[in-house]
Amino acid sequence: MSTRVVRVFVAIAVVALTWVVPTVAQAQATGSLTGRVVEQVSGQPVTGARIVLVGTSRQAITNQDGTFRFDGVPVGQVQLRVVRIGYAPQDQTITVTAGQPVTADFQLEASAILLDQIFVTATGERRSREVANNIAKIDALKEVEAGAITNFSDLLSSRAPGVIVSSASGTTGGGTRIRVRGANSLSLTNEPLIYLDGVRIDNTNASFGLSSISVGGQQPSRINDINPEEIESIEVIKGPSAATLYGTEAANGVLLITTKRGRAGEPRWNFYVEGGVINDPNSYPTNYAQDNGCFLVLQTLDACSQGEIQSFNVLEDDEASPIDIGNRQQVGLNVSGGTDKLSYFLSGEFEREVGTLRLPDTTEARLVSERGELPGSLVRPNELERVSLRANLRSQVLPNADWSVSVGFVSSDLRLPQNDNNVLGMLPSGFFGGATPETGFGFFTPDQVFAIQAKQNVERFTGSLQSNWQPLEWLATRSAFGVDFTNQFDNDFFPTGEVPFATNIDGTRNSNRINTFQYTVDLGTTATASVTDAIASRSSVGFQFFQNISEGTFAFGNRIPAGSSSLASAVITSAFEATAENTTIGVFGEQQFSWNDRVFVTGGLRVDDNNAFGESFDLVAYPKASLSWVIGEEPFFPTSTFLSSLRLRAAWGQTGVQPTQNSAARFFLATAVTQGGLDVVGITDSSLGNLDLKPERSEEIELGFDAGLFSDRVSLDVTYYHKNTEDALVNRNTAPSLGTGSQQFVNLASVRNRGFEGTVSAQVLQTRDVLWDVTLKGATISNKVNDLGEDVEPIIFGLGGDTQRHEAGFPAGSYFQNRVTLLGDLDGDGIISLDEIEVSDEPEFLGTPIPKREVSIQSAVTLWNRIRISGLLDHRGGHSLYNDTEEFRCGQFFLCEEAVVPGSDFEKQAATVADALHPSSSDGGFIENASFWKLREASLTFFFPDSWTQALGSERVSITLTGRNLFTITDYTGVDPEVITSPVNNFTTADFLTQPPVRYWTARLNVTF
Repeated sequence: MSTRVVRVFVAIAVVALTWVVPTVAQAQATGSLTGRVVEQVSGQPVTGARIVLVGTSRQAITNQDGTFRFDGVPVGQVQLRVVRIGYAPQDQTITVTAGQPVTADFQLEASAILLDQIFVTATGERRSREVANNIAKIDALKEVEAGAITNFSDLLSSRAPGVIVSSASGTTGGGTRIRVRGANSLSLTNEPLIYLDGVRIDNTNASFGLSSISVGGQQPSRINDINPEEIESIEVIKGPSAATLYGTEAANGVLLITTKRGRAGEPRWNFYVEGGVINDPNSYPTNYAQDNGCFLVLQTLDACSQGEIQSFNVLEDDEASPIDIGNRQQVGLNVSGGTDKLSYFLSGEFEREVGTLRLPDTTEARLVSERGELPGSLVRPNELERVSLRANLRSQVLPNADWSVSVGFVSSDLRLPQNDNNVLGMLPSGFFGGATPETGFGFFTPDQVFAIQAKQNVERFTGSLQSNWQPLEWLATRSAFGVDFTNQFDNDFFPTGEVPFATNIDGTRNSNRINTFQYTVDLGTTATASVTDAIASRSSVGFQFFQNISEGTFAFGNRIPAGSSSLASAVITSAFEATAENTTIGVFGEQQFSWNDRVFVTGGLRVDDNNAFGESFDLVAYPKASLSWVIGEEPFFPTSTFLSSLRLRAAWGQTGVQPTQNSAARFFLATAVTQGGLDVVGITDSSLGNLDLKPERSEEIELGFDAGLFSDRVSLDVTYYHKNTEDALVNRNTAPSLGTGSQQFVNLASVRNRGFEGTVSAQVLQTRDVLWDVTLKGATISNKVNDLGEDVEPIIFGLGGDTQRHEAGFPAGSYFQNRVTLLGDLDGDGIISLDEIEVSDEPEFLGTPIPKREVSIQSAVTLWNRIRISGLLDHRGGHSLYNDTEEFRCGQFFLCEEAVVPGSDFEKQAATVADALHPSSSDGGFIENASFWKLREASLTFFFPDSWTQALGSERVSITLTGRNLFTITDYTGVDPEVITSPVNNFTTADFLTQPPVRYWTARLNVTF
């Protein structure tokens, strides 16, 4: 581990140890306060409810049985407040007696509208009624307990309107792309910022913009290092109007993750074990051919006559297919306890997952016969092993001060298969194989492909130190310090003589070591005051420092002797280093005035500096303003059983995204040259830079309302947002006469995103025997490039080189191709020829890769407090996907049914003919509607009766059966409409040889004791 991380860790440990020592003796008489929180209707304990001693920073969290405890409470009257997601908050005033225990029990009423729900903001904790933005809060405790969560992406997916999570493939350990309210930047990242316990953490798919591990595009995402079992809640801050105070990297939204905390009481242990299978439910296309090599395109040219049709599907053949059953195991143990003055949460977990690719039995038997034994590395090319450890401590050393330490460590070993846009992939060899069992694999056989070892080893440490201090009744301070450190080792190895592809047959290895440091310093102060009896003031100021440092060493070796895997034995070697640093310093201020705790008017300003700005550009300022009015609490508001509460809200704000580290600077590359017969160091002009470079600036208006219906048993929130990004970076071509790099980043473009978001939550039925709740979430997204800048031509890119483009007036990354129109089988021969189609003269807009709408329906039913059934149904629509796999199979390899069999689908025949014979070589017929419905999750949980758990010596036992990715309804003709070629790419979106999503069936046992 880096000495820098060690120093930070030691500093945190020393400070933490000082906290556990009482620093101030209590001079006044005190007593203790205990209680229990239960549901009003069912009487069941409410776990994870937060109890606050109003007027202090002291708080406790209920255990599994709903109990809590405070010790050392000053005598006299104290006010307790209980808050929990899904329930109406409740207050109670208690008189504490010296040396005597006092009991305060609560019965919480389920409520769909949550005006007093607590959110974490840039200026500290705030009630939702004070915040004018729509902030989604995901109750991770509830979602993980319900089952079907295998990684962080699963926990986030389909649970917040306006947030689209695209798991790139079904590869174990594969990457993820996250988009919040569309895409703002044409050149920079569109991924949101992520904070874990107050510390900003790394969320990259590729270091230095490089795909360091060569597997065709399915690079892992660092976001999935986060263990869902350790998370308590996730808050999604969606746009600039809400994220202004988070600074110049927050335009794409912010995810605030809070991990679990200790709960006062005796040590409470929770053990869980999970196991299950992974299968591939997808249907793969069959390869077709004619025995004489003729196919329909040649027949239309009278180049040959039809022969006997052959067909074979090696990917679905029982003996030859490399697709098999995978498996998953997970075991974990955590403990929490302590007092309200010092509490702890400790956890450890081991996870192992094996993907669905496997060496076919027939191939394995042959290799065993030839070699005598089979190396284990050949059998399974896709496997993940991960260990996660966490220690969280919270100390309330004073009634007006608390500190918390959060430390997490992850160690993972991942092996990835060759797939995606990759001639060495296993699926490509099946997609482009022959139409007979003897020719089933097109490029390489499974034993050749599986001999390649692509591995990533990660060790990651994330530590934070947070404190809150209220020196005066009207003044509160907070601080957060931390580091996120990742040590990543990427290794590609081609054993000598195993893979007959280019120089890899001689044995090659890539060995890349990358260290990433992310430092956070966050300081803030808030002052409150009563201006009048009706008007209150809240003033906040803050300072933030963020620094990201990446260091990489990349080495390559070729011609490695057989039996060796070391670079030291390679005949040909090369290496290079890379370092990148990004530093942001920001200050902010926010002022809020409230009237009768119903009207909240807020204004704020953030000022940042960043080392990626051009030298001619100094500071950037981002303002914000908002209004929240709980009009339903006004005396004049005509409340009724139908409309029981109403809040109106409006917000405006700006934020941005800074350029990449070296975009503004002119820099040179060293190169070896010969001068006077001597080898000397020379330089080449590599980048022109841009002294005027500045951050992209996003401005957003958000309007909405929150309503409670039917006595708050139904909640409705609706939000409209309009977001414009100006000064968007465009990589513009430079004049060759400059003698420098061919492109330069310039602030030229403008991008717009707008849409509606809505959530309806309802407690449909509440009795002692049946609880049924339903949540419907939906969003629309309209994305458009307003302008690319003067003299900038449409930016054309995509697989195939020209399938997508950024063009003014159209969505970013839109599909453009010559439109193909089928005229029909005019001669009735069952074969579509070139004169039976029409193809447009110029490329036309054929759709956007960004879904225009999304809908999720989540429901859970609890019966007799013993059985819970839950499910999640998800829809995305209004977008298209380039089916590049079929374009290759039909238009270039002529293997699909429509390229070989007369009378097959005429539309696909037309697409094939246009691709193969038309002068435009149009791929337009392979750009398809990608709308779909998916049953993402379904689970069944059985809670053991109390008599059973007591007999087992435990407090709570449950068994959960879950399934994920259970079915898909779509008109898309490819394998799956959700795949994307690579999560690393910002906009390039296509279905090209990617392993589609797989299905999980798991069983989980939870035991609390």
